[in-house]
Amino acid sequence: MVSSEISYGILYRLSFKDNCLVIATIENEAVGFFALTKKYPAVTIDLAEIHPLFRKNNIATRTLSAVIDDLKRQNFYTLDLMCAPASSENIWRKMGFTDMPKQMDPSENKMLCLTFGLHLQPSIILSEHETLEIWDDEPHITKDNPPKWVYNLSFKKGTRELEEPVLLYADYDWRVRWIVGNKAIKDCKLKYLYRDMEFGNCLFIDKLPAPPEVH
Repeated sequence: MVSSEISYGILYRLSFKDNCLVIATIENEAVGFFALTKKYPAVTIDLAEIHPLFRKNNIATRTLSAVIDDLKRQNFYTLDLMCAPASSENIWRKMGFTDMPKQMDPSENKMLCLTFGLHLQPSIILSEHETLEIWDDEPHITKDNPPKWVYNLSFKKGTRELEEPVLLYADYDWRVRWIVGNKAIKDCKLKYLYRDMEFGNCLFIDKLPAPPEVH
């Protein structure tokens, strides 16, 4: 009789420090794996496979749970993946993955994400202090449209570090407006929000520079 207990091993490819392989084993026999690529704060599932004989044993769900627990300890915030083959979409959705805000490339398979780290939630009320408004398209297209997301910012005392980070799967060409009080400090593409702004599919802001007018 095969034991239902699963153990997990994490093997890091020494030549690629941001890649890792998570292996699920039963009685020291490999029954599945998740191949991951890390780019803080997000982790991409590049490939996942469970042995056909064990696909009805919740191995994928239990392995994913172990992966998330490990990533939380490393202060990561979210997982993402491309549904390939397309038939895998329903499986990932059953494990909690949802649509990204916008398909980055419509020609590709469906992109899904699962966020587990504590982060700032959008608001429907504009703060009197400091706010980021984000649209889901470029500035010239959204000129007359209301923002899709509004983030009211709170900072740790005496710093420009956010109490909770802004986390959003976004395109770097999307529009953002940075408001302090009732004044728009910047209205531009996300990639121009501040100097050295850089992100992949996932926007992550845990601190902001002082508004330009106070320099």
